[in-house]
Formats: sequence, structure tokens, C-alpha cells
Amino acid sequence: MRILRKPSMCMNSIIKTRILIFFLLFLTTNILANEKYLLSEGDSLFKLRKYVDAKKIYENLYYDKNYFSDAMLLKLSFIEEGIGNYDKALIYLSKHYYHTHNKETSKKIKSIAKKNELIGFEQNDLSLILNVYNKNIYLIHSLLVVFLVLYLIIGEKKDISYHIRFMMISALVLAIMNFNLTKKQGIIDQDNTYIMNGPSSGSDVYSIIKKGNKLKISKEYSIWYEVIFENKKKYIRKKNISLID
Repeated sequence: MRILRKPSMCMNSIIKTRILIFFLLFLTTNILANEKYLLSEGDSLFKLRKYVDAKKIYENLYYDKNYFSDAMLLKLSFIEEGIGNYDKALIYLSKHYYHTHNKETSKKIKSIAKKNELIGFEQNDLSLILNVYNKNIYLIHSLLVVFLVLYLIIGEKKDISYHIRFMMISALVLAIMNFNLTKKQGIIDQDNTYIMNGPSSGSDVYSIIKKGNKLKISKEYSIWYEVIFENKKKYIRKKNISLID
């Protein structure tokens, strides 16, 4: 005998699902509306040159709500540089550059780094290539997929070597799209920070570094980051460095 599910049970389930979706959309919309209102309020205070009050709102959005705009990052860097916090100014500028790859932002970062004799902000040919790659990453990935599709369409499918080449090219394309070519980077945000020989407070101190310097991060261990310092693998407490990517 065939058992039919009661229509009322199905309807109740559909109604509950719709109510849940509506509630989540309503909640998300309200949160975004509140954050946009706070951002607008901060911008108004910034225009009135009430920088201390604007800074409080911006920091609340950035650190507590993980919400920011590119313009807000520039305003925060302006405020921090104005009160002498060049390390925080560099953090916000680096974050802005990571999102926009703006040339003027890059110049400003170099200017502050040079003025305060900071390391880690030098650019070589490789870093310039990586910057171009990151700036055009979606276009590059799209072109790789198009190339793969064209190869699939026009290739000689009867040839066994075609299938081998297709698999190799597919693997290469997937590897490029999923492999992170750039290492994590962070800016020291505490003065007189210890660079350690090992990931332990009992390890020897290798060097002491001032705030504002930028280091590449290769690994992480619990409360420690493994960093590249003077072309050597050293260690620093996570609480002393702010990630910028």
C-alpha cells in the first residue's frame, strides 16, 4: 500500500523554510544598513576635521565588525600618520594597496618607509611581476580556462598523446589557479619586538625590531609566526604583527 505524506506537513516545512530565509535576509540587511550608517557618520566627522571621533567609528567598523571601504582605509592612514602612528598608517595603506593596487598608495607607502628607515617595502622585479599578477588575477585565470576549452575543442582527440597533454595542461591550470604565489605579509605593530631563533619564549633572541617594519610570513605555529628576516627563518609572536593581505 502506498503511503502519501500529508500535504499539511509539506506546507509547514516550506513555510518554516521561507520564514527562516526571510529572517536571515532581514538580519543581514539590517546589519549592513547599520554599518553603512556608521561609515557615513564617520565620514561626516572626518569632513568636519573631528578626526578623533571619526577614528573611533572607523576602528569600530574595521576591528569589531570587519567592515571597511577603500576610502575609509585612506582616511584612517591619514589620521594615524597625523598623530605619529606611522606603523598603523602603513597597515591601512598596505591593506588599501592590496585591494586596489593604486600607484599613489604605493608611492605613499615607500615615502613613509623611507622616512622611518623601515625594511620590507623594497620592490624588485619579482615583486613587480607578482603585483601585476595579483592585479589581473581574475583575467589571467579566465584566459587559462578559455585556453583549456579551446584546446579541448580543436585538439586531435583520436591521438592518445592528446589526452595525456590535456590532462597535464588541466593539472597545470588548476595548480596555477589554486596555488598562492604570494606569501603572507605582516607589519610589526609593537615597538622593540623580539625576533626569536625558535617558536618558544625560552629560545634565544636573535634581534629586536621596531614597529613599522614589514616581514614575510612562511608558517604559523600556535601563537608564533615563522618569518623571513635577513634571509633566515626566525619567529615572532602573532600579537606583535598585523597581517596586511
